[in-house]
Amino acid sequence: MVTTTLLVIADAELLHHPRPLRADEIVTIVALPTSPLAGPLNTITASWREFGELAVTTRTVDGNRQLSYSCDGADLFDDLRLGAALRRAIAALDPTDTGVRHAPLFCATTDGAGLHAHSRIRLYAPDACFIRTTTSPLAITDAADLSWLTAAIGLHATNAGFLNNHELHYTDCFSGRELEYKYNLPAQTSLWALAADTHRRIAEAFPGMTNRYRDDLRVWDFVNYLFEVTGPTEYVGYVSFMRAGNGGYQLKRKTFTADAFIRGETVTPEVVPDRPTPTSARCWACKRARCHRFAGSSTTSASSPRPAATRAAYSSIAATCSTPRTSPSPNARSSTPAVARSCRPTRTRFSLSWTRSPTWSSRCSPITASLPSAASTRS
Repeated sequence: MVTTTLLVIADAELLHHPRPLRADEIVTIVALPTSPLAGPLNTITASWREFGELAVTTRTVDGNRQLSYSCDGADLFDDLRLGAALRRAIAALDPTDTGVRHAPLFCATTDGAGLHAHSRIRLYAPDACFIRTTTSPLAITDAADLSWLTAAIGLHATNAGFLNNHELHYTDCFSGRELEYKYNLPAQTSLWALAADTHRRIAEAFPGMTNRYRDDLRVWDFVNYLFEVTGPTEYVGYVSFMRAGNGGYQLKRKTFTADAFIRGETVTPEVVPDRPTPTSARCWACKRARCHRFAGSSTTSASSPRPAATRAAYSSIAATCSTPRTSPSPNARSSTPAVARSCRPTRTRFSLSWTRSPTWSSRCSPITASLPSAASTRS
């Protein structure tokens, strides 16, 4: 069964300051093209210029006054404001209402089993994105019965923090862990060709799903200095440093004992390591020259001040360097293994993001340059 979709245009403040609807309040209902997908739909992306002639009704909430007319999708809006046809219809019903407060707020979808409400989460001049807020259909089969609109406003208010801040309101679903696939590619690989082909293949592999709204392809280009961490056991994995825009680094720590889809991860932003000074090499954690537990890592100046946040970031590494040892024995080394022995610069380029799926990322093979202080480069 096809899904009928209605767009509701009303007072924009209803999303931010919910209130009961007045009986004489003016709303505009636009019948959007039907969807061939069976409901309930989760995400609706409406691109106004892609629609042809649409049936529009401007009415009061109680239905006592209404005007029905047609409007081309490209003429629904003039930038972010209502188009001329909609403004004229509103003025005809209420000469004091110029329509400047009106905006697209909700969508309603019906497929014969009931009605689902969708709240607007993103709006641009050419399009808008709505997501479903009902977990089960409302017992309304006639969308002209605007009692569902009161329910939609209440559902939006319940989740307003997320819905009104969709770009910045993130939920940590897997605290302290990251889910990803990584690929080491030959240096001659065309990353753009790979990203474009992956983008197409994902679209074909997941019918009925949509790419993340206005964020289905990301382009990154930065050097990631990667150090292997060989111990203690709970820290085995790697530590990497990615240059940040403020001149410092973002510190990322991955913990894993074998290559896996799910791995432990902690990220510390705005870390500023001391500058390498070959003439006065010091362990980042314990500040001792030539520390065996941090052998081969980048070196630092003992005289450089270290911010408290940076000291905290290295607290777990410092624990492995707290006890001086001049004659290492095999038994002692196994209880306190070496840490961060090698550097591996890599470069990240593209990331493909899709709704209800993990972030897909492509990473190229290590570039030829390496940190001057790295003792070795390991695969």
